[in-house]
Amino acid sequence: MQIAYTTAAARALMQMPANMAKRIRAKIEQYAADPASQANNVKKLKGRPGFRLRIGDYRVIFDRQGNVLAILQIGPRGAFTRTDTWQSRTSSPRQRRPNGGHSARRV
Repeated sequence: MQIAYTTAAARALMQMPANMAKRIRAKIEQYAADPASQANNVKKLKGRPGFRLRIGDYRVIFDRQGNVLAILQIGPRGAFTRTDTWQSRTSSPRQRRPNGGHSARRV
């Protein structure tokens, strides 16, 4: 099975510590060679097509497209949410309160 990384996934690998990036690449290659070897660490995603591979505190979001394993996103646990369609939490804009960020209190 061939492995294809999106730009975001490749960037995430380059920005993380070298030992963790090496461990993640090894697990992805191991899964590509024998999917049954990582069966207990893979779950199908709900609400969108694809799968999640658990590697320690990191998660790899991927999709199998025929003979190609497409690596879509890589990030720490909790970096992906359902509400913002699986984008990184840091990429979504912050919501501001209309009154300058303070809650209204009665005195």
